[in-house]
Amino acid sequence: ESAYLDRAYLSPLNRGKGFEVNGPEAKKDGDKTILVITGNRISEDPAGAPILESINRYSRNKMELIELENRKVKPCIGCYLCDFKVEGVCVVKDEYEEIKKRMHEVDGIVYMGSCASGLVDC
Repeated sequence: ESAYLDRAYLSPLNRGKGFEVNGPEAKKDGDKTILVITGNRISEDPAGAPILESINRYSRNKMELIELENRKVKPCIGCYLCDFKVEGVCVVKDEYEEIKKRMHEVDGIVYMGSCASGLVDC
């Protein structure tokens, strides 16, 4: 038994392809928030969409989704000002700080991403 998911709702996942999500929804009686972060649009991910649906359907708690492809997040420029100027604050102005703040506020984080040749997209 978990504070996040009833074991009765877990089912084996099919590797490399989508699967049907069916069965009764869990009662939303939890007080936690699960943040799901994915690199690509979930609507374009045949394996990720049912996993997300499973989390949403079978979790007792609220779920939030951040699709990095739909956010303005720029890569690190290697200036190290986050270490020297204001510790932990990036000088690149994008949505990263907002996402990082939300990550510290939630109770659980699930990272989902496509994996090709051992490289994860997010």
